[in-house]
Amino acid sequence: MSAVNRMEIGRTRIAAVLGLTAAEEGAADAAGDEMEAAGLRVIDQVLAGYGHESLYGPIAAGVDRLCACPPRDRALKFPWLQRRFGGDGYLRSTLELRHAVRRHHPAMAAGPSIAVLGDCGLGYFRAITRGVIARVAPEVRILFGDAADMRSCMVAGLAGVIAHCSHEGSSIDLMALCQARGIPVVNTSYVRPLPLPRLGVDDHAVGRLAAEHLIDRGLRRLAVMGMRHCYSVDREAGFATAAGDLGLPCHRWTDPADGSRREETQRRWLEALPRPIGLFVPSDVHARTVLHFIQTIPLRIPEDIAVVGCDDDELICTMCRPPLSSVRLDGIRMGNAAYAILEGLMAGGKAPAEPLLLPPLGVTTRASTDLAAAVDADLLAALHFIRSRCHCRIQVQDIAAAAHVSRSTLERRFRSTLGRSPLEELMRQRLDLAMRLLLDGDATVGAVARQCGFSDANHLAGHFQQRFASTPAAFQTAHRAAAKPSSR
Repeated sequence: MSAVNRMEIGRTRIAAVLGLTAAEEGAADAAGDEMEAAGLRVIDQVLAGYGHESLYGPIAAGVDRLCACPPRDRALKFPWLQRRFGGDGYLRSTLELRHAVRRHHPAMAAGPSIAVLGDCGLGYFRAITRGVIARVAPEVRILFGDAADMRSCMVAGLAGVIAHCSHEGSSIDLMALCQARGIPVVNTSYVRPLPLPRLGVDDHAVGRLAAEHLIDRGLRRLAVMGMRHCYSVDREAGFATAAGDLGLPCHRWTDPADGSRREETQRRWLEALPRPIGLFVPSDVHARTVLHFIQTIPLRIPEDIAVVGCDDDELICTMCRPPLSSVRLDGIRMGNAAYAILEGLMAGGKAPAEPLLLPPLGVTTRASTDLAAAVDADLLAALHFIRSRCHCRIQVQDIAAAAHVSRSTLERRFRSTLGRSPLEELMRQRLDLAMRLLLDGDATVGAVARQCGFSDANHLAGHFQQRFASTPAAFQTAHRAAAKPSSR
């Protein structure tokens, strides 16, 4: 095929990618340079209208396909590229097009860019991304992608990167690439201990919270099924510590180092567990698999094994059968804090000396731990009454009546099983409800106090400060700011 024919085929493909009409394409054949002018108009319209490089993806995809056809030394040449963007006018790749447009198009030259990289399939990372978006100034452009996209994000004007570095190979590549260009990186993952400024979850607190959730269901036997990741190890440790503080046994299973005979060893371990028992799996992704595996043995969920995961990925948790209870992580606040650190680094500041660890928000209860069978039916009845009526002005005597026991018996069983009094449990449930209302709604602190069984806002504030080390108003303001969409 001659170079002329190749050029004609190339122009036809570009015309299709640019969405030119038959009349415009015909004019290009007749007028020679008209198609290049039409192509320039399309790019101008897209960028002027939206100012975001991802919206000329169809053009870029067509360029990639087109440039794969001829050898590099015969790449297509368009005079309008040379006139508009400089260079030699040859169109060799999508990235070259992106760089050219970013360097010279007014809509793309207003401010710096940052890249947010991670696995968008994870609900926790999506929450981090929302937190970043909420804090970024309108003039700052955000590029999204996973580790495989990192090179395409290395555009002119890139000022910083927020990355969820959970894969060793791509994370090291990203770190090296950014360090070579002097671009600061903030790591929001604790999976890989890289020498980068980082922040993450207080995984020890996650484990403790999961244990408390299962103990609150009256379970006196606990188990944890861990993985060979540092975050899992810390969550397991927190879980075991909480069990040990109450003198409860904790059965532990860890993934084999070589992964061999995993299903066989899991089956034997699960079948040998005493029942009823509460099981913590430190990741929703892994917990989904474990739930399915338990049902093939078969064991009943939650009657034989009550299961709680972590991340509270709504899509994963609600699609499990039964739906999975899970520890909620504060991804929005994580994104907020990650950008605050990156902003300081981009301004020439120093990285924090220690990683920032954020506590979990609570546990979302679903069917996998809903009133699991336990040795003390009266205690379960009391707990159910507290959870369902904590918003009312109930007293300890009302709880004892609902459980059909005397107040002294109720106090003794709560102390021996949960390590706290019925009144302390009632306060825990009221404060958890108050936190959810402050996070999810627009009600005033006074209204929240009344909806949670407190006499007034001051009554709520005193207990809230003691539990969460923050006033209700400050807590609500911080999370509203993180969740509020920016005016981008």
